[in-house]
Amino acid sequence: MHSRRIRLASLAVLLVSMFDFAGAAPLSFVPQRLMQPDGTFLECFASGDEYYNWLHDELGYTIVQNPVTGYYVYALPGKGGLVTSSFIPGRSNPALLGVEPWLSIPSTAIQAKRDAWIAAVPGPAVNAPTLGSFTNIAIFIRFSDETEFADAYSKYDLMFNDNGAGKSSLYNYFQETSYGAVSITTKLYPAPDPGTNVVSYQDAHPRGYFQPYNETTNPIGYQGGDDGTERTAREHALLKAAVDSIARFVPSSVNLDMDNDTRVDNVVFIVRGSPTGWASLLWPHKWSLYSVTANLNGKRVYSYNLQLQSSINVGVLCHEMYHSLGAPDLYHYASSAVTPIGSWDIMATSTSTPMHMGAYMKYKYGKWIATLPTLTVPGTYTIKPVTSSSGNLYKVPSPYSATEFFVLEYRKKVGTFERSLPGEGLLVYRVNSACSGNASGPPDELYIYRPGGTTSVNGTVNSAAFSSETGRTMINDVTDPSSFLTSGAPGGLTISSVGTRGDSISFVLGVPVTAVIDSFTALYRRPDSILVSWVARTQYRSFGFELEMSDSTPIGYLPVPGSFVQGGGTRPSSIRYSFLDRLNPGKKYYRIKEIDSSFALSYSGNVAQVNFPTTAVAEKEHLPERFEVLQNYPNPFNPTTVVRYRLPVASNVKLSVFDLLGREVAVLVNERKAPGSYEAQFNASGLSSGVYFYRLQAGDPSTGPGPRGGSRGFVQTRHLLLLR
Repeated sequence: MHSRRIRLASLAVLLVSMFDFAGAAPLSFVPQRLMQPDGTFLECFASGDEYYNWLHDELGYTIVQNPVTGYYVYALPGKGGLVTSSFIPGRSNPALLGVEPWLSIPSTAIQAKRDAWIAAVPGPAVNAPTLGSFTNIAIFIRFSDETEFADAYSKYDLMFNDNGAGKSSLYNYFQETSYGAVSITTKLYPAPDPGTNVVSYQDAHPRGYFQPYNETTNPIGYQGGDDGTERTAREHALLKAAVDSIARFVPSSVNLDMDNDTRVDNVVFIVRGSPTGWASLLWPHKWSLYSVTANLNGKRVYSYNLQLQSSINVGVLCHEMYHSLGAPDLYHYASSAVTPIGSWDIMATSTSTPMHMGAYMKYKYGKWIATLPTLTVPGTYTIKPVTSSSGNLYKVPSPYSATEFFVLEYRKKVGTFERSLPGEGLLVYRVNSACSGNASGPPDELYIYRPGGTTSVNGTVNSAAFSSETGRTMINDVTDPSSFLTSGAPGGLTISSVGTRGDSISFVLGVPVTAVIDSFTALYRRPDSILVSWVARTQYRSFGFELEMSDSTPIGYLPVPGSFVQGGGTRPSSIRYSFLDRLNPGKKYYRIKEIDSSFALSYSGNVAQVNFPTTAVAEKEHLPERFEVLQNYPNPFNPTTVVRYRLPVASNVKLSVFDLLGREVAVLVNERKAPGSYEAQFNASGLSSGVYFYRLQAGDPSTGPGPRGGSRGFVQTRHLLLLR
C-alpha cells in the first residue's frame, strides 16, 4: 500500500514541500464549488500542476469522486494509489475517522503521467524564437452552456501588452529579463468593439464535455483519464475550432513565424472559468496541437498555452511563455524532501508580478547572456545583478567532477520584476550538465546552496543569499552549507569575503580546501599507545598530513615526532590514514596540519580527544588461549596500519611483511615476548600501492605442541592492502 503522509504546521510550507510551487502553472488552493448528486454544494480547493492536480479541503484532506455514486468523498490509501471512502466532506470529520491528510498517488505514477504527456507529442520540441520580435496570438473560449466573459478587454490587453514604465506585463517582463533581446506583442481574438468587454469563441459542447466522465454526475465527460485518447481528441478539436473561428480576422500582413520553422510562434487559449481538480484538460498547461491541423496565415498552429480565466496573471503567462521559448521547469513534479530552487526563479515558483529567471537560465535557454565566463585564478571579483546586461554570471569548475560545476549570480530587488525576491545577495548554484531542468529530479540541473541544506534536508532556501549584511560570507567544503556535489561528495568550491550589497557585490575565490576530514578519532590502546586515525574524503593538491598534540587543554599544540604521512595529491575519493602514538599517560588533544603541494599550511578544524589512563586498573590478567594474528586495522591503509597478535606462552616472535614476490620488505618484531596481547605498527611510506602479506612466527618448531592448545611452532599469514 502506498500513501503520502505529511503533517506540517503551515499549509503553504506543506504544499511547497510536496510540489515546490506557488503561483505559476502549478497552482495551490484554487477555490472549487462542486455539486453533489443530492443537489448540495461542496466548497473545497484544487492544487497541483498540469501533470497532477487534485481536490482537497482547507486542512489538506484529499477528496475524490466516487465513480458510481458521483459523490465527492474523502480518499483513503489503496493498493497503488487512492480509493474512495464513504465519508462525505461537510458531514464527516476526517481527523476523528483516522483519515490521513495530503494523500497522493505514488510519485512513480505522477512521473509516468508526465512521461506519457511528453511522449505523446511526435518529433522534437518546437519552440518560439528567443531573439528578435514575434507576435503571440491569444484566443478567448467559452462553452455552449456559459454566458460571455464579463471582463473588460483592456484587462487582458494590459496583462499582455502594457509597455508603460514599471508596469507588470508579459511584454515588459521579457523586455527586462532579456535585456531587450526579445519583444513579444500579443494580438487578442475575437476582437471586440473598442471599450467593450471580451468577446469569445463559443464552442458547440458544454463544459462537462471537457471534464472527466462520471456515471452519475457527468455522463458526457471524456473517458480514459487525462492520459487517454478521448481527452486529447476533445481538447485538440476544441482548439482547432477556436483557431478556425478567428483565422479570417488575422491580417495577412502579420508575420506569425519569425523563426521560419513553418509553425505559428505561439498561441495562448484563455478558457472561461476556473481550473478543475483531477482534470488536466481544464488546468493551465503548455502542449502541442499535434493530432489536428489548424492554420493561421498559412502557418500551422502547434505549440500553445492553455490558461483559465480565474487563474491567469502575468506570472502564469510568463512562466508558460518561457516554456514556449524552450525553458524547463525547475520544480519537482513529484514530491521531494528538497526544493532545489525555491522562490528564486520564475520556472520554480512565481507571483502575479514574477521574478527573473536565474542568470544561467538566461544564458542556456534564453541565449540573452552570450558567454559563461569561467573563473580559475584565485582572487577578488565583482559581479553585477541579473538585471544588468553584462558582468552578471560566473562559472567556477569543480576539481572533482567533469559534469558538475558552480555558477554565481547576484540578486537585488531592483527593476520591475525583482521586487518579489525572498532576499538579496550572491547566490551560489550547482549545475549538473547531465540534466535538463529539475522536473524529474533529483538529480537536478540546478540547485541553490542554502543554510542547513544537504542532499536529503531542504534547509532554508529563502535565506540562500550571501552578503556581509546577512552575515553569511563564505562557502567551501566544510561550511554550512558545504559545496557538495549531487552525490553528496565535496565539490571543491572556496568562496569567502562576500561583500556588501550595492550596484555590484564582491567576493574572493580561493583554492579548494586541502582535505575534507571525517572520522577523526584518537583511541587508547593498551599498554602505552594511542591510535589516531582519520578519513580524507577529498584531497586537493595534498602533499601530506602531520599530527600536532597538546596535553590537558586544546591549546599550545606541538608537532608529534614521526607523524607525517604522505598525502594523496588531488583525488575525489576517500582514503583512511592512521598513526600509532606512544605517550605518557594523561588527557591528549590532537589536530591535523594539512600541507598542500606548495607547502602552504592549514588546519582541518577537527580535534580528537583521548584520556590516556594514569594508572593501571588492577585486574586479573587474562592470557590468550591460543596463538593468533589478527587482521590489520585500518585496511586498506595509507601509510600506517596496526597489526595485533596474541601469545599464550612466552615465545620468540618474528613479525615480517612481504611483497607479492615473497621478498621481505619489513620486520616489525624480532624478539622474545612474554605471554599476552600485542600491537605492532607498520609504516609503508617507502612502498608503492598494492597487496602485501604479513607473517607471524612464534615459538620453536622443533619442540612440539605447546600448552593451552597452542603450538610453539606457530606460523600464520594474512594479507593487507596499501592504497595511495
